[in-house]
Amino acid sequence: MKISNKFTHFRTAANMSQIICSISGQPTDNPVASPKSGAVFDRALITKYLEEYGRDPTNEAELRVDELIPLLLNNHISETLRPNTTSIPALLKSLQNEWEVNMIYTYRIRRELQRARQELSHSLYRNDAALRTIARLNQQLASARAALAGLERADPSMNMDATMAGDEELSLDTELIDAIEQKTSELTTKRRQRGKEAPEEDAKVDEMKKMDLKMENKNLHDSTPAGITCLDMNGIFTATGGADKKVVLYNVDSDTVESTFVGHRKKISSVLLLPDAEIVISGSHDSHIRTWRKGNENALNTFKQHHGVVTDLDLHPLGTHFLSVSGDGIWSFSDIVKGKTLVKKDMYNFLPAPETDNAYAFGSGQIHPDGSLLGMGTACGIIYMWDIREQSVAAEFPGHGSQVMSLSFSENGYHLAAGTANGVLKMWDLRKLSAFKTLELTNQEIRSVKFDNFGTYLAAAAGTTAKIFHLKSWNELASFEHEDIVTGVQFGNHARSFVTSAMDRKLRYFTIPAS
Repeated sequence: MKISNKFTHFRTAANMSQIICSISGQPTDNPVASPKSGAVFDRALITKYLEEYGRDPTNEAELRVDELIPLLLNNHISETLRPNTTSIPALLKSLQNEWEVNMIYTYRIRRELQRARQELSHSLYRNDAALRTIARLNQQLASARAALAGLERADPSMNMDATMAGDEELSLDTELIDAIEQKTSELTTKRRQRGKEAPEEDAKVDEMKKMDLKMENKNLHDSTPAGITCLDMNGIFTATGGADKKVVLYNVDSDTVESTFVGHRKKISSVLLLPDAEIVISGSHDSHIRTWRKGNENALNTFKQHHGVVTDLDLHPLGTHFLSVSGDGIWSFSDIVKGKTLVKKDMYNFLPAPETDNAYAFGSGQIHPDGSLLGMGTACGIIYMWDIREQSVAAEFPGHGSQVMSLSFSENGYHLAAGTANGVLKMWDLRKLSAFKTLELTNQEIRSVKFDNFGTYLAAAAGTTAKIFHLKSWNELASFEHEDIVTGVQFGNHARSFVTSAMDRKLRYFTIPAS
């Protein structure tokens, strides 16, 4: 019996040692339960806790000491008596009390730490949300300021013709037609008197093969949204339009920005730099055309005759008028000085009903060097040659297979180069009204084609590569890579320099090394 009682005592004591206090996390020999939460505590610890805080530690419910429920695991085993003597047992008692106090505060600190972590997490989340909101508001503020900077302050009556948005089709007056015919006659006579050999200053084939990168600039336009969308060049000056809605006049020789023009509401789609490098004309996806002067942040005039994206601009040999074409099938002829649209034609009203909705959407438009013909490429793959004097279609060049995105006339007026959306370069003989050369350069868009000033070389923006060809042999003389779609190619004076632009934001300037 004695052995059995000892075994029972040992087993019950072992079971009691497994009851863990919710405050200390240690086994307790004097357990009590809370009727508010059901949690088990050491009586001494919970008593001290309630005397100080008066609440259940686990759920913060109000709790009194007399509400605690003692747990009796085995009635015939008495509780361990607390030592009440001095000396070593008294010291142990003191240590026990100290330990209980520490456990209470440790538990309280753990609770407070957990609560602080949760509050910190919520605060960081709210701070992050606030920063994102501030960044978005700053961006909207910058856009609003940019739009405000582009608003014209002049009397609206001064630009009534330029801002005309009606659908009335206009026509040229007799005086301007006579001026165009006179200019055409002068240019034709001058061209016939010109020799067949290129000027001595022009770059030779062997020199063209040695053309090398002199300068690269990727900071002309903003990085968001990124990309140079269009390019024009005169001498050492370039005009670029970007996805950031800005137009930049730039000196490639000195690597300096001359002017930055802000006012369009959407990305720029076309730019035209006049020979004096003082006036820049820009077209945008907002369907507006604006004229700018170097050093003046406000637009001189705004033309609103188009309803779709303005896809191309070109200067007439008179130097005072320009052609504009757009994705809504409208082309117009406007006076730069007067800020007035003189001719506006909607091809959907002039040509037979198309098979597709966007068949007559213009992707490109250029003026013949003589000034009497307009070449305009459409989404259905047809190039329409328009006689500006007769106001009628003079010829049609079909068979491109996709949208004609770029056009360029040779300087002698005999040839027309066309680049398409499916990467095909097609050459047309305007005297025979037939194609004489077709090159499949890439499976991407050809956004720009350009002859040099004499017509010896032809450059093409073939996808992410700018290529230069010698027209007589059709040999590829040079090739320059970009990291994204090439959007513009231009020859400098005498073809001794070459500029490219691309959606990778880079403007690259190539020159022929000195001998």
